[in-house]
Amino acid sequence: MKYRTCFPVLLAVALALSACDDKPAKPPAGQAAVKQDAAAAQPSGPADTKLGVTGSDWELRYKGLYRKDYNPVTMELQKRGRVVTGFATYQYGVQPPERHEVKGEINADGSFSIAEDMSIVWKGTVDASGALSGNRDLPGPDGHNFKNSVNNFLLKRIQVLSPGTVAGVMPLTPTTSDLPEFLQRLKAGVKQRDRTALRALMHPLFTARNYDPGADAWIKGMADTTDQPWEELERAVRTAPKAIDPSPLGRPQMEIYRKSACSGCRYGISLLFERGDDLHWRWTSLDAPGD
Repeated sequence: MKYRTCFPVLLAVALALSACDDKPAKPPAGQAAVKQDAAAAQPSGPADTKLGVTGSDWELRYKGLYRKDYNPVTMELQKRGRVVTGFATYQYGVQPPERHEVKGEINADGSFSIAEDMSIVWKGTVDASGALSGNRDLPGPDGHNFKNSVNNFLLKRIQVLSPGTVAGVMPLTPTTSDLPEFLQRLKAGVKQRDRTALRALMHPLFTARNYDPGADAWIKGMADTTDQPWEELERAVRTAPKAIDPSPLGRPQMEIYRKSACSGCRYGISLLFERGDDLHWRWTSLDAPGD
């Protein structure tokens, strides 16, 4: 009788154990929630810093080196969607800083291409730290790009900027979107030698041969010049402008070109005008191409 009593009990235990073999064991209370939270915390893609650079709108300041670690450059960049705009500022030894406008795109995969107003293109990728690295391409007159280690660059994020900071780096004075009106103002300013009126028509990054970068340097120089440069300029602005290729940043351009009137001279005068993203025209450069 003793064995008959124990057998049903043993059989029931064996059946219960076999039933448990077919099902996973339940974790202790609360353990499932802990595992689920831990899985959610694991990154599913690139690091957060990289995602912040590629996936959101921002204004950032970058600083770094190119050309084998001896040319420093600072960039103030603004990202809206995929489009990036801003400025690159170079420091060449003890010379005054030289600033150029940039415009390009940063893609969701971290690749980017940012063009500069002097035809240089920065191409590369955003790394896990949010830094920009790649190659600085220098298109030559035959279309050749000097892609080599000399022009490698690494730009690191050094500062998050307040909204509107990048736009404030180079405030644009409104002119007019009407080209004939713009040219009429230019002619009047040259004829009257009104440097204030001409300064209002210039792009902040206006360049002129033999002058430091910037409109103010040229305006100051013209205050002490002889009559000849003014007379040459007055003859030039009477010439009708012609449309030329867009700027390196893709903006429409017009050019006035006139051969010099001086005896024996083999150069001309070239004035470039650009229509900005705000559709207003601005005087961007004055040059004297030729010998």
